[in-house]
Amino acid sequence: MIRLLVLCRALLLVMAASLPLLGQRPGGAGASTSTQTANGIDGRTIDAQGRPVPFVFLTLLQEDRTGKPAPLSRLIGAVSDQQGRFSFSTLRPGGYVIAAIPSDATSEKLISDTNGFRTTYFPSAATVAAAKFVPVSTRERSTAVITMLPAKLSKVSGIVTLSNGKPPRGGKLNVGRGDGFFGFASFAVPVRDDGSFELTRVPPGTFFLHFRETPWPPPRGQEALVSGATVVTRGVDLPGTQVRPIPVLSVRGRVVLEGGTRDQLRPAEVSLAAVPYDFEGNPGPIYPATLRDDLRFELRAYAAHVRVRVTLPDRQWRMKQVRLDGVDVTTAGFELRPGVKLGMLEVVIEPTATIARLHAK
Repeated sequence: MIRLLVLCRALLLVMAASLPLLGQRPGGAGASTSTQTANGIDGRTIDAQGRPVPFVFLTLLQEDRTGKPAPLSRLIGAVSDQQGRFSFSTLRPGGYVIAAIPSDATSEKLISDTNGFRTTYFPSAATVAAAKFVPVSTRERSTAVITMLPAKLSKVSGIVTLSNGKPPRGGKLNVGRGDGFFGFASFAVPVRDDGSFELTRVPPGTFFLHFRETPWPPPRGQEALVSGATVVTRGVDLPGTQVRPIPVLSVRGRVVLEGGTRDQLRPAEVSLAAVPYDFEGNPGPIYPATLRDDLRFELRAYAAHVRVRVTLPDRQWRMKQVRLDGVDVTTAGFELRPGVKLGMLEVVIEPTATIARLHAK
């Protein structure tokens, strides 16, 4: 099947020719086009027989605040060339996990539609927990050979439905990766005039399918219409996948002042939003709301598990708690789902020490 992203494939080829890296993370690990610096990694992606595996997207992971390896940045990435070679440069000393993600271009180099590769962690691990760290120092460059794990590939096919209940007449279906790699190595496939689509040679994993009905990014203040589906592939075909409209839902609430007085608060400078609890698979923009003079608000967001984010003016106020029907949901968030009626949200804010002292006087 002919893939839609010709430009994306061309970018992969250019990247492979001018390795090692896409960009530099300010103040952290990064890369440049130089391969002469000691603090870097040179490597190859190969199969079990030692043959090169080209056009594999590679990214670096380090421990985040929870102690789990997470991608450093969406700008930290390399693509293996025709000989499977890749490199990273100007890295901070330390240990890195390398994740190797088969790209759309990798799949098109396969002879078989059903046998390919899965995401592999150095040196040849199926999970981050089983991966080994690659040490990086300022004394010499490190070497990392990744043996890509074989996998059964899947075919995902189905129909896209728009907000009016009808299929689109053409367009493209964006495919984003899950499993901690949302925003990395994404691609797209064409949607036919009858709204049908087909993804071939899909490796195991979680994938988010999004069809954007309206221009992207949307004009300020305009709602983005998106249809979506989440699929998990495990080496079997998934026919009949339904990519349906993702509704934008709303929940109403009020701000409760705990300490301080109403005249000390400027509602027009208070911004609230319902944001995804986990941004992986997020289909669209955040819709901020401004607090009204009566201290009430209405939040809009795509159906998902969400939490409330509050921006307060001049650091004179701080959010203390978010309650839904009297239950504290500050940290846990809540489900915003079609057909589920929610009660009143209460956002409790209190003055900082500066305001409290002025009020005391």
